[in-house]
Amino acid sequence: MYENVAPKLTEEEREAMRHHLYYYEEVRRFMKIVARATSRLRPYIQPIKKNKIEVYSASLINKLEKHLAQWDTNRGYVEALMIENGLKARNTVRKILKNKNYQPYFPNRKIIKKMISEMNEADRASNSLIQDGKGRWEREVKWVNPNKGLFTVEKYLHDLWNQNNTEIIKKANANEFITAYWLFSPTRIYA
Repeated sequence: MYENVAPKLTEEEREAMRHHLYYYEEVRRFMKIVARATSRLRPYIQPIKKNKIEVYSASLINKLEKHLAQWDTNRGYVEALMIENGLKARNTVRKILKNKNYQPYFPNRKIIKKMISEMNEADRASNSLIQDGKGRWEREVKWVNPNKGLFTVEKYLHDLWNQNNTEIIKKANANEFITAYWLFSPTRIYA
């Protein structure tokens, strides 16, 4: 479809279409990695859910942490790709697909409808991911890094691509527990 319509597009539209194709390929690639990481976690999950493990050895905890970190990192990449695509290409591609002048280059209307529907879902998911990311950002500022600054989508994308979120979550959980719930904490919350 891209090759059919590309000669009729502006350079900006071609760039948006190229970015959108890149997005599809990269999401597919990272989702395969996430699926493999999930399958590596599965043997550990059922015994934990069923309370069949009496002792959580350091070795088991380290294995779980390693697999979870890999899964979380790649899931973060998928989130970053989805958000970036919304910022850089999705609206332009949607306009191209709906443009009556380009309809002769897209003979399969079912595929076009499916693509537009997927883009609408990706917009909803991106908005939700950004809101969740803002909450995680604020939690990190509160419990790990008070100098992190105010949340922006650009800063959040940078973190998704470059930060070990599992490590940040561990630090935030530990700091929150020590500050708010540890028996000897001077700031313990008494309920």
